[in-house]
Amino acid sequence: MTSYEIRNQIDFLAEMKVSVDEETGEYKYTDEEIKELEVFLHTNKEQKLNSIQDFKLSLNDDILRFKNKKSVQDANIKRVEKKQEYLKELQNILLGNEKLKTDEFNFYYTTTERLNVRIEAPLDSKFYEKVETTVLNKAFLKKALSNGEIIQGAELVESKNLVVR
Repeated sequence: MTSYEIRNQIDFLAEMKVSVDEETGEYKYTDEEIKELEVFLHTNKEQKLNSIQDFKLSLNDDILRFKNKKSVQDANIKRVEKKQEYLKELQNILLGNEKLKTDEFNFYYTTTERLNVRIEAPLDSKFYEKVETTVLNKAFLKKALSNGEIIQGAELVESKNLVVR
């Protein structure tokens, strides 16, 4: 039984409990019929909850596998990048700072400028840019609300969290 079907049956059960025959004024369904549907739904609900939890656990396994794969991929990328740097150094040694044209490639050097800032050397303040960020201190805000302070735009909200062990 799907979750949708279980939900419909639960709604039907609620309706069964209050359905009254307009002509006789008696309940349309007997206590036995209601009890039978309750037992059926309870069994199906437990099976559905167990199935959902099993599926969630299998998804956790998938997540861990993907995370492990990602860390392996990251390690592989770093290893390949190091190998690439090593090979570039080897080419520099073989070329000896001279250009060379082969039948497949043209090896040569270009000159570029890059900035090298030594941390130990203090620089004039005109070279610095002031960057200011504002971050909401949620812990401080929560404490103030817990102490009874009324703060427009913020409130403490109680929520229920499903715990499965």
